[in-house]
Parts: sequence; structure tokens; C-alpha cells
Amino acid sequence: MKTKDKTQKRVQQIICGILWLGLIFFAFRKVNKGLDLWDTGYNLANFQWMGTEHMDNMWLFSTYLSNAVGHILSLLPGGKTLLGMNIYTTGVTALLMILSSCFLVRYMKIPMVLVVAGEFVALNLCWAPSAILYDYLTFVCLDVGLILMLIGLTKEHWREVFLSGILIGTGMFVRFSNLAQLIVIILIPVFYIIMWIGSVLNREKGKRIWMKDMLKQMAAFLAGYALIVAIVLGYISIRYGFSEYVEGIGELMDMSQTTPGYSSSFMIKFLFTNLMRYGLRLWHVIAAIVLGLVCAVAADKMDSKLHKCVFRPLAGGISIILALHVLYTYLTKCDYITQDYLSYSSVYAPMLLLGVLTIFIAVVRVFSKEASMAEKFLGVIVVSIYLLSVIGSSTEFHLGMNNYFVLMPYLLWEIYSFCRRKTDLIPVYPAKIIITAFVIFCCSLTIGFGQKFIYEEAGSTTGREYCVNGNRTLRGIYMTQRKAEIAQGLSDYLADNGLQGREVILYDMNPGLAFYLQLPPAFNSWISLGSYSCEKLQADLERTKEKKELPLMIVSNNFESDERVKAEVLRRFMKECGYEMTYSVGQFEMFVAE
Repeated sequence: MKTKDKTQKRVQQIICGILWLGLIFFAFRKVNKGLDLWDTGYNLANFQWMGTEHMDNMWLFSTYLSNAVGHILSLLPGGKTLLGMNIYTTGVTALLMILSSCFLVRYMKIPMVLVVAGEFVALNLCWAPSAILYDYLTFVCLDVGLILMLIGLTKEHWREVFLSGILIGTGMFVRFSNLAQLIVIILIPVFYIIMWIGSVLNREKGKRIWMKDMLKQMAAFLAGYALIVAIVLGYISIRYGFSEYVEGIGELMDMSQTTPGYSSSFMIKFLFTNLMRYGLRLWHVIAAIVLGLVCAVAADKMDSKLHKCVFRPLAGGISIILALHVLYTYLTKCDYITQDYLSYSSVYAPMLLLGVLTIFIAVVRVFSKEASMAEKFLGVIVVSIYLLSVIGSSTEFHLGMNNYFVLMPYLLWEIYSFCRRKTDLIPVYPAKIIITAFVIFCCSLTIGFGQKFIYEEAGSTTGREYCVNGNRTLRGIYMTQRKAEIAQGLSDYLADNGLQGREVILYDMNPGLAFYLQLPPAFNSWISLGSYSCEKLQADLERTKEKKELPLMIVSNNFESDERVKAEVLRRFMKECGYEMTYSVGQFEMFVAE
């Protein structure tokens, strides 16, 4: 018998190992697909040419640690290629998945299958380019930081809470808007309040809020936070000067006033507005559950002889029909769920609906008698991660979909526990059937999205089979025909005319060309962004005039008719310096000074 148990356990371990290995490989499935002219190339250019010479102070200091990590990656073998950097930066996402999974399996004892399924859904939802390290490193710091806080509080250890403070503080230098995450310190008193609620619910005498322990843990968190802030800020001050840092962060603050989409108030308002909006759309599920419960209660009250063989199976069958009706309604009659996997719309609403459901479950479990403190506080952490992941980006809730690595396994675990739970109050199997079917339905929608969606090529139904020849940076990358023609044409023109390695000024939606063509930005690779002021552009252009060799210019082919102020400033500069158009391909034109 023991030998049989050992064999069975060994087989389970092998199967789990294969599943995890497959999941890790799955995370890298898109590293050679698509050419993003916007965010990916923009971030990679900042990584390769990090510093005040080719970047403006605002983006250098507001995302300092993400730039520093990216710069280190760019120094590794293949770091000057898009494929290599895609592999390295995707490793950050894989690391987040592994750390979250280890905690959920080893500490929370969530079944391995549920964790694997949850992480699979989470990976499918990662639409943002892996090169945007200020997002994914933010998720690492936030998720792992809160996980350490949970471990420290439940085990009454201050060291883990201290490390939690270090990680949350580190997040502020990954992306300065993460300063708002300092609010997680209130989760420490929340933990003790939940402990007190549990003692009241269980009628345990002598239980109280341990004020001394709470203050000790809060002090440990703040000490870790202050330590890392002092270390990183001290290093930045020594290398660049404290005044430079303050100036760069000041520009970021000003940007939130001139560009409302970057303000924290807008992000928070939009988040809660959407949670309310989509939460109310769960009424289809609620109505079906109520009707199913009515049928189940009626069946339960029937004659005992017919109960098992007729009425109870009948109520179960009605519940299944109601579940199918709910899924059919959401899929065919509700315009907020579609199967257009080439756009965000296929997963945006389903994930908001599951988010609202998760918040509801977490609140219910806090007031549950049988839930452990670890499970209760895990629910609080999941909700905190869900809400805080949105802050810091102008992409509204879309950004939060990239950080479901703790939420999805938690949700599946709670649904699984709910289905296994027995209760004598009322027959709840209709609710189990309907909720489980709805969650599986929403999760299944992410599979097509995860396979077909490629950032900046959303809506493109054909063409990821073209590649560029003679460009080392783009070797091994497959893209649409239009982008391949642009990259090939520009690469050939630069090589034929001896213009490789020259500085470049890029205007409009083409900042990625700096990295892909290996042309260092003259001062900023994305000058058309609202965060880069016209005054800064004028000042940088004046300094550029003093250079011995003027930079190349690559602009969109509607540049001459562009009525924006920055376009007019650039046209004056080009006229003064004698720029002439020498090459055109696709929607871009290249200008070279005489």
C-alpha cells in the first residue's frame, strides 16, 4: 500500500511539473510576434540609452528603477535585439506568476490544479507589452509585498512586514505614481480588526485588538519603506543631483493637471464608475440564481418519496437550463461581451464582472466563521491588488487585467470551496451550478484573446508572418506586411547611405523606430506625447542646433498638414537647418539636413 501511495504521489509530481513547465513556456508564446511602434520600442530605447542625454528628466526619474533594470537587461547577450529583450522582460512576468503560485500552493494550500488554471487565465489576459517594466515590476512589488505582509501578520513576524515595506517603497521608484500604494499600511490595522470580528463571531472571550503588536508591525513596515526610499533617493541625488530629481517629478505633477487621463482622481473615479456599471450587469446571474433557489426549495419541501428520484433531479435540471440561458444571454444579447478576440472587448467586461464577484466573495469570507485569518486577509489583499493595479496608467481598467495572478486562483479556489461546502439551510446547488458555469464561461473567453491578440496590431486579422532581413535588431520577429515593409525600407536606406547610428528626432506615433533602427534619440524619442511640453521641445531644439552633426528626422507623411503646435515648431527648426525629405516608405518620411 505504501509503495502504491509513493508511486501515485510521484506520478502527481511529474504531472504537476509538466503543467508548470508548460505554463512557463506559455508565458513566452508571443516573444517573436508583432512589431509595436509605440510602447515597446519607446521603453527599449529608454533602456538602451538611459540617462539625461537621450531622455527627459521626467520619464527618467518617474520610472527610474524600471529604466535601470531594463538597462541592465540590455547589456546581456541579445539585449540589443527585440527578440532578446522580449524574452528577458517576459521573464519578469513569469517570475511574478511563479512567486504568486508558490505562495498560493505552499502557504494557502490551494490545490495545484486550481492555481495552474488561474495562472493560465492570468497569462491570457496579459495584453500589455512585456517591455513596459514600470507596469510589470509594479505588479511584482505590490503583489509580493502584500503577500509578505500576510505571512508576517499571520505568523506574527515583523521581518516579513519589514520586507513588505521595502518592496512597496521600491515600487515608488519603479513608477512614481506608486506612491499612492503607501495606503496599504492601513491593511495592518484592518488585519487586527478582522481578527477582532472573528473573535466576536466565534464568541471567544478574552480576545481583543493587540494594539502593541499592531503598532510594532506598522513601525516595521514604515521602517522598511523609509530605508529603501533613503537608499534609492540618496543614490539618485549623488549621481544626478537632488534638484534634477525634484524638477523631473515636478514635471510629472504638472502633467497630471494638463492631461486629466494621468491624474489619480480620474483613474479612481473611472475604476469605481466601471465597477458600479458592470456590477449591476450581473443581474442576469442573480435572477437565475434566485429562480433556481426557488425551484430547489420547492423540491426540498415535496414528498420525501419523490424527493430523491423526481423533484431534486428536476430542480438540478432547471438550474442547468438557467445557467445555459444566462451564458446564451451574455454571449448573444449583451453588447458588452463579444468574441472579437482581436480587441479588448472580448475580455474587458467579463474580467470586470469577475472582479466585482471577487470583491463580493472576499467581503463575505471576512465575516465567515469557518474561514481562517489567512484566508480572510488573502481576500483583503486580492481586493487591494485589484483596485491598486489600475492606479498609475492612462489605460483605465485595461491595465488591471495584466495583474490577475493572485486574483484568479483565489476566485477559482473560493468557487471550488463553495461547491464542496454542505449546508442545511437551503439547497444551494442551483447557485453552485449557475455561478460555476458563469465563471468558467468568462475564463474561457480569455483563451481566444490570449492566443490572437497582439498589442498595437489589435483588429489585424492577417499578417504576422513577415520578417525583416538585414536588421539585426529585428531578427526572428514576425509582423504584418505593412510594418515589415516600413522597417525593411528604412533599414536598407540607412545602410545604403551610411546613416546607421546617427541620432534621430522622431515625431508622431513612431518612437519605437529609435530602438528598431538603432538610432539614439536626440533628446526624447516620443516628443508628440502630451507629457512632453512644447517649451521643452523648443529648448531641446535650440541645443540641438549647436551639434556638429544634426540628427535625422522621421515623421509621418501628413506632417506638412499637421496643425499641432509641436509640428509647427519642428517645421521652423527644419527650415532653419536646411532639412530635406530624402526617403519615404509607408506612412513615414525621412528628412536629412544638408
